[in-house]
Amino acid sequence: MGVDLGFKIKAVPWLVPTVGFWLQLERPHIGTFRPGIKWYLLTRLFIRTSMLVLLSSESAVGFLGGFGVEFILWRDGFLTIETQVGFWNIDWIPVDFLLGIGHRF
Repeated sequence: MGVDLGFKIKAVPWLVPTVGFWLQLERPHIGTFRPGIKWYLLTRLFIRTSMLVLLSSESAVGFLGGFGVEFILWRDGFLTIETQVGFWNIDWIPVDFLLGIGHRF
């Protein structure tokens, strides 16, 4: 479960800086901070590159890569479907499938 905030810049609409915070609901309950960039390839397709920062007693930093698509629901609302793959080390490579609803302000 988490929250992602993207900051669209009108001069470069294909490059969106993002900040995310995610909490794992199953045990162990760990959180991750995910600053990164969404690179839009076409109007609604994107690739995400992010840094992963583990928020627990054992600190760690990793890399996150992902890809997804946005579907327009209403004027400024959209549905996002995304797959993310994190790289902590050779033994820990989580894969996340995300489904979310967003709104552009």
